[in-house]
Amino acid sequence: MKKTLLASALLLAANSALAGNFGYTYVEGGFGEHDDGDGFFLGGAADIQQGFGVIGSYYALELDDNDRWYDADASLDILTVGVQFHTPLHNHAHFVGSVQLINAEIEWDDRFGRDYSE
Repeated sequence: MKKTLLASALLLAANSALAGNFGYTYVEGGFGEHDDGDGFFLGGAADIQQGFGVIGSYYALELDDNDRWYDADASLDILTVGVQFHTPLHNHAHFVGSVQLINAEIEWDDRFGRDYSE
């Protein structure tokens, strides 16, 4: 069973690698969970013209640490916006570069009622 799954995964990866007309426009997202919190992200990019596009993402993380010695809650939000450049070097390799502005905000409060934010 494991060999069949591995062979299927390799076959799919090989077919994806051989696909033509590779593009840099995409949307992605994800979610993660932990004992003390959770988080998610959304991101994407879009070509504006051949070789030039915009890129951006948003990340949110919430932590709730409730142990008996240290009770703190934290929230982190990250927003990125930028541009990207890409050009083929040859048939199987591309050069990709990007410049992004990053805005990160964190809020944190402890068990003594003190609030912090940056």
